[in-house]
Formats: sequence, C-alpha cells, structure tokens
Amino acid sequence: MDIVYFFIRYTPFWAIPVIFISGYFTYTYWIKDIREIALVFTSLGLLSILILAYWVFVGGPDASVQYILQFNQ
Repeated sequence: MDIVYFFIRYTPFWAIPVIFISGYFTYTYWIKDIREIALVFTSLGLLSILILAYWVFVGGPDASVQYILQFNQ
C-alpha cells in the first residue's frame, strides 16, 4: 500500500509528463487517421488531468494521502 501512497503524494511528477506525452501521441495518431489509438491516448491524458485536479482540489501531497487514509478506514 505504500507504493499507492507514494504515487498519490507525488502525482504532479508523473501526471504532468503523461499529459504532455499522451497529447503528443493523440495528435500523431489522429493525423495518421488511427482513431482508436488516439482515443486511448486521449483517455489516458484525461485520466491524468482528473487525478491531478483531485490532487490540487484536496490540498497537495500530505492532504491527498490523509484523505485516502481516512477513506480506507
């Protein structure tokens, strides 16, 4: 469970690069007219944006982990 808390605490360090990378590949596959793969990368980017928005809304690294800990009890 510590690995989950680690990923939640450091969300911006993996979510922001995933957003940019998925945006690049979405554009690339959309131009190549491979819509299914573009949709997968779009979904991945939107999921990263939602997780990052949760992290900001809850209050940062410590508050997001504390919120998850309270949710598990």
